Amino acid sequence: MKKETKWIGLDEFIKEGEVNKEKIPGKPGVYLVRWSDRSEPMQRLLEDDQKKIMYIGESGDLRRRIGHDFLPPYYNKTHGPHPVIITLYNAGLMEKIPFKELEVTWICFESKDIAEGQEFKSLKLYELIYGELPPLNKGLEREKVSKEEIEHSIDESLEKLIK
Repeated sequence: MKKETKWIGLDEFIKEGEVNKEKIPGKPGVYLVRWSDRSEPMQRLLEDDQKKIMYIGESGDLRRRIGHDFLPPYYNKTHGPHPVIITLYNAGLMEKIPFKELEVTWICFESKDIAEGQEFKSLKLYELIYGELPPLNKGLEREKVSKEEIEHSIDESLEKLIK
């Protein structure tokens, strides 16, 4: 099943100081964040990442995750700020990577369990291609998975976003 994906600037969700989350589906899914205006590809161990993916994550509710955790004021009362925002802030990158240069895309799935499995496979595929995880996913635990296992079970639309 072909799933349409489109990169959207995080700043497009903010109009006249108000956060508009209506474009974001309230469904389970996998989302990717990239640095869109970076002029060079992101250097990785095995191959340069032309798509400049900074983070791959999943959520049982994409609207809640992206809308509350990534958009100003970057704080969800239940969970606090998203780890990506904390990492950007702690590394001093909030000044170096303007908010308007971050884009997000997502793919919805039937359930949170499927989204979790697809996130895991997406991260493993990224690691197999580039030799390391996206820069803001670096603290995650790793399991050994073969390239064949990933390529035969990852969602086709996610695979195209990563490769």
